[in-house]
Amino acid sequence: ARLAETSVTDSYAISEGLRRFFVEAKLARPERMGLVYYGAEALGEKPVDPALRVGDPQLVLVGRLVRFKGHRFALDALSRLAPKHPTLKLVIVGSGPIEGEIREQVRSLGLEERVVFTGNKPNAREYMRASDIVLVPSLS
Repeated sequence: ARLAETSVTDSYAISEGLRRFFVEAKLARPERMGLVYYGAEALGEKPVDPALRVGDPQLVLVGRLVRFKGHRFALDALSRLAPKHPTLKLVIVGSGPIEGEIREQVRSLGLEERVVFTGNKPNAREYMRASDIVLVPSLS
């Protein structure tokens, strides 16, 4: 990141927390680090692909499988909700270095029948549209 900043005039973060992280870690200079909030456009009323529905209700978590994304919090919450919601499922769209750890947590919590791993998908937005709740757990 330090090398990248030497070759650009400006850089941007998608949240104040990420901006603060980059500046405090000395990966970016505050005067060069702008802020453009991350957001999704309205998902619209386009019909949902029924093949993307695996639960009712269905939760989805889209993103890289990395520690700071907080997948473990979503799985802990799912384990508490599961007894009261027998058809509840979580779809995890993405891949990353801690996939094995996440899969192990799914096993240790007995959630194998509740969690679907899709890997990286170019149609991640469609999984979001097909779900009832989009989860965005994070450590920052």
